[in-house]
Amino acid sequence: MLDIRKGMNYLGLDYMIKIGGSLLPNINKCKQLADLLSEVGKSKRLLLFPGGGEIDNYIETYHSQIALDREIFHRATMLAMDQTALLFCNYNLEMLVPVDNMIDCRKVLDQHRIPFLLPSKIVFGLDPFRYTNRITSDGMALYFAHIFQAKRMVLIKSINGILDHNRQTISRLSFDEFLMTEQDCVDETFPLLAHKVKIPIDILNGLEYEQLRQYFKEEINAWGTQIN
Repeated sequence: MLDIRKGMNYLGLDYMIKIGGSLLPNINKCKQLADLLSEVGKSKRLLLFPGGGEIDNYIETYHSQIALDREIFHRATMLAMDQTALLFCNYNLEMLVPVDNMIDCRKVLDQHRIPFLLPSKIVFGLDPFRYTNRITSDGMALYFAHIFQAKRMVLIKSINGILDHNRQTISRLSFDEFLMTEQDCVDETFPLLAHKVKIPIDILNGLEYEQLRQYFKEEINAWGTQIN
């Protein structure tokens, strides 16, 4: 296997963390989360990736009414994700830095701060995703976690994780089990991509501060879903 550190830039990411856009309406919880990540980012190398949130929801509602062109819809929803990142950065501007390229990302990491990726510029340049709802910000975040060689992927959502038929959280899944599990937590592409790239994944509830604190400070995920 190619060692990307020999001739290729290496970010050395400890975590790729996807911040669900559904968290944004809860201002106090977002502030707690931003402060916690800011503290973790002083000793760990984190890269944040945004969801779409209410801005994306508005675009989808508009699309359902007038049937936007597929490319227009794709571009608009990607820009919505940029706005989620910008709004979240405002909770701690000293530590959370919006970036739209890897040069700035690496500089921010080397300053022991946390880059928050504005993904539209890179996505428009690479065009790696089909213009379909089969892949959303979750699958996109995992794609970039693989590209940037993150050691671990974390999805921070407004739910605990993947639920079973009794609506109870499934604590642990193998990649094979995840591929076969019926769920509505992540998009259709995510389990396929997870099975291929096999990056360890944790799904956590961003509204539960103590759970998040234990995960990042003590490396304990006792409430969410682990996939590995």
